Amino acid sequence: MKKLFFYVTIFAAMTMVMVSCSKDDNDDTDSQENRLRFANKLTQDGLVGEWEGMDQLVRRDGAESGQQNYAVMRFERTSKDATEGKGYVLYFKNSFKTELSNSSEIKWYFANDQLKIDYSNGWDTRYAEYRTSELNISDNTFSGRWFERNDYYWLFSYTKTTFNEWDKYIKKNQE
Repeated sequence: MKKLFFYVTIFAAMTMVMVSCSKDDNDDTDSQENRLRFANKLTQDGLVGEWEGMDQLVRRDGAESGQQNYAVMRFERTSKDATEGKGYVLYFKNSFKTELSNSSEIKWYFANDQLKIDYSNGWDTRYAEYRTSELNISDNTFSGRWFERNDYYWLFSYTKTTFNEWDKYIKKNQE
């Protein structure tokens, strides 16, 4: 009898662990907790997160447009429980970051199931569902697709970075 009780107890404990893990891993609802989890990754568990890599414009039919940018993005927030903030994006002609092609201050926030980015220079708002494969984020990589319009999207792949020349470009952008 003791053996049976032991096995039943072990089985019940394993079932509880498996159910709670799968619920955490597959929580696909839009909630403040999920938004905060994504914001923490976006800002690299702090108040500022920096990412850099390639953006590629792709038509909805899957054809590449040929337009590419090397982007450096900075996401900022005012506290570790904030799920919105501001930041900057710099677009360079190549990964050497020697020639700036465009820049903008940004505002990032969650709306419904999407992470959205508004640009101060008038570009279209970019958006993507943050809980699906449209956006993938880990401690060191951030990739996915930003949508702007119905006819194309931006395919991007960024890595975690530390960029030390923000003052140079932000001052230039604000003059």
